[in-house]
Amino acid sequence: MTQPQLAMLANGLRLVLVEDPHARSSHVAIWVMAGTRNERSDEEGLAHFLEHMAFKGTGRRSAFDIVREVEDVGANINAYTARDHTVYHGRCLSEHMALLVEILADIVTDSNMREEDVAVERDVVLQEIAQAEDIPDEIIFDIHNDVTFPGQSLGHRTLGKPERVQSYKAIEVHHLLERFANPARMVLVVAGPHGLEELQPLAERYLGPLKARLLAHDTSPAQSKGGLHLVPRKSEQTHLCWTFPVAGLACSEYVSWQLFANLFGGGMSSPLFQEVRESRGLAYSVYAFYSGLVDCGQLGISMGTSSERMLEACSIANNVLERLATGEVEEEALIRARNQTKAASLMALEHAANLADHAARQLQILGHLEDPLLAIEALDQLGTKDIMRMAQSLFAQASSSAVVLGGVRSADQGPLEAVLMS
Repeated sequence: MTQPQLAMLANGLRLVLVEDPHARSSHVAIWVMAGTRNERSDEEGLAHFLEHMAFKGTGRRSAFDIVREVEDVGANINAYTARDHTVYHGRCLSEHMALLVEILADIVTDSNMREEDVAVERDVVLQEIAQAEDIPDEIIFDIHNDVTFPGQSLGHRTLGKPERVQSYKAIEVHHLLERFANPARMVLVVAGPHGLEELQPLAERYLGPLKARLLAHDTSPAQSKGGLHLVPRKSEQTHLCWTFPVAGLACSEYVSWQLFANLFGGGMSSPLFQEVRESRGLAYSVYAFYSGLVDCGQLGISMGTSSERMLEACSIANNVLERLATGEVEEEALIRARNQTKAASLMALEHAANLADHAARQLQILGHLEDPLLAIEALDQLGTKDIMRMAQSLFAQASSSAVVLGGVRSADQGPLEAVLMS
């Protein structure tokens, strides 16, 4: 596995390079270590809106100029907003890497914030919200974060809420850009047939002029709230998102929770899948997952079923978890889950672009680069007693959080609470 190379500009902006001498294309990304969690209480959805505005033109390029220059050379660019980071990324033939660095730097640092563009993009985002609302097995995660982290930016919906989006002003977006476009928050990531001697001058030219500034402490510790929340909605299925607070990514134990999720419900051979879907036909989609941020994580269950069978499906899921807590863990199942977790990580990191992005994420979580094999090798130390202990720890806490979205009534609250919150 090629080791990422790390460098830093005088203003504090970091560079990550993964050399892939045989590649014909290059991956370029600018990671901004700020997302919805860095929004203020009155800015819900604004980080995502800022990402949209990045493509509306800069001081040097119109919106059409951006896409024309990119597509003229057969490249592509895009962006996404997460809870603790925003990434502007693209792919191009390796001979056009410098152009992509320049364009991404331009849109991240010098986006236009014209009121007329904001007005148009408000409508685009409102349509995006409407589209998301029509996909219950996606919107349930936003609702879940909202109720699990009440009154915290960690619970903000990525897309925002319509009533707030409709009131966005250009000056608000501009102020957020000033906060986010801080070189201390930023990492330029490149993977391809390039060396630091090629990348560093480009970074100096296009990102070096950013002034070094003190980093604002605009996040607060996560404080999760447990409870069951029913969200009645007309839909063909009723959906569940049920989570337990566990270790975050800065804790070495996070990889153990990834394995636990795989063993519990990560694959078709997992007991959750076998019991809920294969044996009883209660759901088409049912799985367990681990989701982590720097300081907090969640072990969760997601599934969709008919409203009439949701209580039964929840009972089965709870029973499977209870069996793990009482030691019903076969060594064979643990080995299978360990191999699944290792394979998923190693296969992903075989791609230079994924390895480079993984390095950027490490800089955010750990503040330094670490061989990813260390975490993977730690899985070999995990035994069946550890799995039992981890399952028991889930039942020992009183802060699990669940959202049931779909054909539910107030009369369902008690029976579902008895299963999910006991």
